[in-house]
Amino acid sequence: MHLLAILLGLVQSQETAASPTGPLWQIGDPSITANTGQCGVATYPTAASANFLLVKAAGCMRNQLNPIGNGGSGVYLLNAGQTYTWNFQTVTHMGIDSGKFTQRLVWQIHDYACGLSPVTVLGIQNLAGGANGQTWYLQSGNGTETLPYVEGATDTWKITALISLTGTGKIRAWHNGVQFASGSGKTFSCGAKPWFNFGPYMWNWTNGATSTLTQVGILFKYMQMTSP
Repeated sequence: MHLLAILLGLVQSQETAASPTGPLWQIGDPSITANTGQCGVATYPTAASANFLLVKAAGCMRNQLNPIGNGGSGVYLLNAGQTYTWNFQTVTHMGIDSGKFTQRLVWQIHDYACGLSPVTVLGIQNLAGGANGQTWYLQSGNGTETLPYVEGATDTWKITALISLTGTGKIRAWHNGVQFASGSGKTFSCGAKPWFNFGPYMWNWTNGATSTLTQVGILFKYMQMTSP
């Protein structure tokens, strides 16, 4: 019995060590910065939320927050082979962009110092054009999944990603508690470690000039990143 008690104690100790101890990063942490040289910064209605407004101007296409705090140079670097989970809630005032082949990001895993487009993103797109063609989309090495978009809606998101340059990466995602994506594939394209950020990125304002919008907004009621 004494040996059994010791073994049970070891198992309990391992389970405790493996359990999450809290967010690695969340809105409200002091270690947060905004990209510089862009179009304003997010405002903070409370210590836990970030509200973005982006107005079109010359050379102006994004207003994003770059989390920092793990030794990265102005970014939060993500370790290859490690799984991260993002839980957040958005209220969208991104407008209905009826221009054809328009895409804009609100969250992304970004390659570090490589110059390539991100592989893993959550955004809003209208590939067909017209007022009824707009959808949410989640893109990763596994492909692209889409969801209906409702202007002004509150949407709850959970995205889990195993960070990898190869097909061993994994992506899973839930929208309002319902899983809509699950698959394998790379989650970034180059370099040793990627990073993440969030906020509106309207590249069609300067690339392709297909967007019909001049102003967008999105509120992140909360944003937390954890890792088991």
